[in-house]
Amino acid sequence: MLLEDSYVKFLIEHDLTQSQYLLLHLLHKGRADLIREYKEKFPSDDNTMIGKIFIDDLVRKGFLAEDN
Repeated sequence: MLLEDSYVKFLIEHDLTQSQYLLLHLLHKGRADLIREYKEKFPSDDNTMIGKIFIDDLVRKGFLAEDN
């Protein structure tokens, strides 16, 4: 069940897009299968789920660790 108030307030507070949040949620839950499905249905130019720019933004904000 989605708690709309909390969800929208979290997005606003952390300046995230819905796609960024979805990626974080699926990573947290370990749902690589759903990430693959999403990428098949909504392919990006760089073969990521949400695009490198948005992933870099998550790294910059501290939500993801930089992959070295």
